[in-house]
Amino acid sequence: MRYIIVLLLLSSVVFAAQDIEFTLTKISQTPDPVEPGDVVEINYKIENEGDETTEDVIIEIIPNYPLSSYDGVTEYNLGKLPASVSGSHTETVTFKLKIDEGAVGGDINLDTKISSGETTYTYDEGEYVVDVRANDAILTIDSIDVYPDKVEAGDIVQIDISLLNTADTVIKDVSYEVDLNDAPFAPYQSSSVQQIDLISSSSNGQIEYSLLVDPQASSGLYKINSTITYYDDEGTEYTIDDILAISVYETPQLRAYVKRNSIDSNTGQGDVTIEIANAGISNLKLLELTVKDSADFTLLSPTNYFYVGDIESDDTESEDVTIHTDVRGSFNIPLTLNYRDLNNMQYEQDINIPITVLSKNDQYQYGLEERSYKSVIITCILLLGIIGFVWYKRKK
Repeated sequence: MRYIIVLLLLSSVVFAAQDIEFTLTKISQTPDPVEPGDVVEINYKIENEGDETTEDVIIEIIPNYPLSSYDGVTEYNLGKLPASVSGSHTETVTFKLKIDEGAVGGDINLDTKISSGETTYTYDEGEYVVDVRANDAILTIDSIDVYPDKVEAGDIVQIDISLLNTADTVIKDVSYEVDLNDAPFAPYQSSSVQQIDLISSSSNGQIEYSLLVDPQASSGLYKINSTITYYDDEGTEYTIDDILAISVYETPQLRAYVKRNSIDSNTGQGDVTIEIANAGISNLKLLELTVKDSADFTLLSPTNYFYVGDIESDDTESEDVTIHTDVRGSFNIPLTLNYRDLNNMQYEQDINIPITVLSKNDQYQYGLEERSYKSVIITCILLLGIIGFVWYKRKK
């Protein structure tokens, strides 16, 4: 009996049994690599480089998890193999295997054995493998939390981003970068680029940002462009472009007051100009003004509702109302203001605007109106005329 050891080349394994010498070669796998859930074809070539066999040669594949036979064929009977000189006689076989959908990417052993008579040769030490490549490594944004819930100008906002690795393999060298050039934010004690070394399959990785909101930022929704770069276990690079959205709020600073009061102190009737000022840094929109009922005056305008519209920052709008009052002194004009900010958040304010109607004496006292002496002069002239007439009669 003689044994021959043959150097393995190109995934070939050689064995000898008695005067039989076989070479088993994995020709190919199709597709290469194969994804979980797909079917792969494994092609083997068998050569007999020894004497002609006296027994049938059987080649069998043992599909262990995550491999299973696709068509039920796990072995071939090659019959008696004649001696082959320099590859003049070869046999080829094809096994169709299904890759389980839950398979993890990597090299999966192809346990194979060849039998001839009572002699069996087994290959289960990784001599032959099938290259399984998981589906494209997909990294998704699992959640984004922003603190505080209501971000205002000048705040330091904390952004917690949870990234989920949905692939069956690890994801490495994750880089998350935000572009703050067109947004009123700046990194606060941190960088605009955050990194994670590794995220295991079906696991989460955490990204944290601290951003300072520009103290002059107007309220509104700001979109921040972000780029995620990462690599799978094969070194393939992936890039995801995404958008972070942060709403900046401002407590509206809407002021209402009486700009002009033309109520006649004698009749108690006149026009009142109500001016509304936006003293905040953000524009306001869809402003509605309603004059509410009061026992202190009667509204003579045809409506108590006025649509003002939009008021830009550092701007004013005004409306004229006509009223009649019997009050001489101070009272309030009650108003309701309804409006929205740039985030479409609705506000309602009830405001009492103080107004004063002065009597004539008060107007004279405060120098708001000069006294008229015309009637006094006329009265004096009449008295002098009467006195002169009486004196004239007595002289006669």
